[in-house]
Amino acid sequence: MKHTIVFFLILFSISCEFSCQNTITIIVSNPNGISTNIGTGIDIKTLRSLRVTTLKRKDTIDVSVNSFRKIYIRNEFSFETIVAQRGDTVITNISKDGLVFNFLNKKLKKYDTLNLSDFLNVRLKYEDSIIKSMDRDLLGNEGAFRRGQLIRNRKYELGDYLNYLSLKEEFNKKILDLLDQKFKKGLLSRANYEFHASEIKYKLFNDLISVYHLTNENLFKDEILIKFFKDDMVINDDFIGYGYINRFIQDIVLEGISLQSFPKIRYNYKTAFDVLPSFVSGNLLKYSQLLCLAEILKYEDINVFKAYSQKFVYLFGNENLGIISGSKIEYLKTFSRIKEYYKELYFNDVQGNHLSFTEILEKNMGKLIYIDFWASWCRPCRSLMPESKNLQNKFKNKNVSFVYLSIDKDMNEWEKAASDEGIWRNKNNYRAINYPNSNFYKELAISTIPRFILLDDGGEILLHNAPSPDSGLAELLIEKYLKRIKK
Repeated sequence: MKHTIVFFLILFSISCEFSCQNTITIIVSNPNGISTNIGTGIDIKTLRSLRVTTLKRKDTIDVSVNSFRKIYIRNEFSFETIVAQRGDTVITNISKDGLVFNFLNKKLKKYDTLNLSDFLNVRLKYEDSIIKSMDRDLLGNEGAFRRGQLIRNRKYELGDYLNYLSLKEEFNKKILDLLDQKFKKGLLSRANYEFHASEIKYKLFNDLISVYHLTNENLFKDEILIKFFKDDMVINDDFIGYGYINRFIQDIVLEGISLQSFPKIRYNYKTAFDVLPSFVSGNLLKYSQLLCLAEILKYEDINVFKAYSQKFVYLFGNENLGIISGSKIEYLKTFSRIKEYYKELYFNDVQGNHLSFTEILEKNMGKLIYIDFWASWCRPCRSLMPESKNLQNKFKNKNVSFVYLSIDKDMNEWEKAASDEGIWRNKNNYRAINYPNSNFYKELAISTIPRFILLDDGGEILLHNAPSPDSGLAELLIEKYLKRIKK
């Protein structure tokens, strides 16, 4: 035990010497080498998040921070969150019995381990139950709205919603007063006080958005802009700044209208980029457009990204574009070496023959290639198969190949599913042999399916995260790129 403490103190002194001013240091004790994920949300000012998996018995991980950060620690046995501030050092003990953490530089306050609902049970349980009942009655299933399926409840009038929001704000003030009392009495740390205050404000933000979409009354949109986007408050929120900006773009700027809803909701960040100046200015506009650029880079042609980058540079200069250069544009360099991995990517065809991805491309050279990664056990993948075949039929006599790459481990399961879906005899039906071990899968982060990739007629990646076949976008993009192929 003595040696362990000395080890921690040495690590702490070393880490503080170099980085305590801008980081939170996590010192991990993991005697059994349990695979554990440590991560954070996305920081709106850097567009970066932490994603680390540690197996080491002793490890030290630095988390970059502005002032505060919420950190997630998860493994097969436990899930915990830690709220910390700049300069903190957290000792984390990992075992099959759970995760135990303590701060090396300070003691936890009495109320630091309580979540917000625990706080409400202490003093505001009755009021909380009334507000939750009103949430259910007036807002219903807010998740339905996020899928574009909100059914407006004609039972309630505008006055009902105004009254609801007024009561909600009064209730929020009581919660903030309670938190303030605990903080001033030394029963709650600054980090946890700021975190709970952030939670309360963000919940009101979400409720206002729901009410706006339920009523179609612009006065609620105006209130959102006045309360949350008249200054830099949301981008200075270390906990939910990214959430504020992203939801603002999706549900206010774009009015909740998505380009596709399945298998993953996708929004038109190009349109959002162009219309944002009519909503916000200054730093709010800068970070909102940077978020849009990051999404454009993720899903659009590189030339589209360059065009929008030029628009951004015209307003804010090159310096701010470095935020994306540091965290997102690296994958463009990755694309330049992706072809090196084609030859180490192996599949087998329906006859059991082994072949590399390079050989598959050679069979389809001169054509656009729309790749569909799927598996027999993936219901979303299989539900898209009819749309995939419809899309294939639309381009039946064009220079487009549709390639189905299954990641099934069991060849019999693959054969049965492919037969059921009517693609077993498709000449471009293959099963991956070395998934997920190839560098190809790692570089392109192909960890979930369905996943679609669009290659040009020379095998270069056009879209590493192409639209799904049911979106309508896939058809438009294929038509667009077909025009570039020399007849």
